[in-house]
Amino acid sequence: GRPIERLEASKEQQLELERLVRASTTPQRIVRRARIVLERVRGRSQQAAGEEVGASRPAVIRWERRFASGGVAALLKDAPGRGAKPSIPEETKAKAREVRRTVRR
Repeated sequence: GRPIERLEASKEQQLELERLVRASTTPQRIVRRARIVLERVRGRSQQAAGEEVGASRPAVIRWERRFASGGVAALLKDAPGRGAKPSIPEETKAKAREVRRTVRR
């Protein structure tokens, strides 16, 4: 196949990524992103990096791009609208407040 295009990272960035992976306080989703980038920086293909970390190739491409444009900091941020949704929708809370206001009168 065609040669693997390596993802570039400075020595400092590599050390920072390795610290994130090793720290017991790093959230698992961040560890995964850092491992994806490290695999790519070390010259593994997108496919191989994904298999190693348990991520799809599109996920590898996404984190690779975010890292390339925003460095290590870009791996720490979740995209807007990601993550757990509030367990009680805002609309329901608003209705409950309205009901309480009405009942108090």
